Amino acid sequence: MAEAYLCENSPTMLVLEGIVDHAGLANVLYALEQICLAKAQHLEHHWQDAASAKVWASRARLCGTTACRVPDRPRQYRRRKIDGSIVPTL
Repeated sequence: MAEAYLCENSPTMLVLEGIVDHAGLANVLYALEQICLAKAQHLEHHWQDAASAKVWASRARLCGTTACRVPDRPRQYRRRKIDGSIVPTL
């Protein structure tokens, strides 16, 4: 049986993780927004497929909205030891 395209530790997943590590999640989502918009415009102008273009435009808005909500850096949650003291974060 063939390996799933984006299963854990697949080559594609590792490349995608590297891109997120390098560029940041918000930038990857912004790039996906641009890709979706380009697909929407291509479908609308070259294939006259307004229904599919609308779906891709909706996906673009979702990626853009999500990208705006992703913080610049992940929050660093503080963990507590059993005795109640706080574990220092790096």
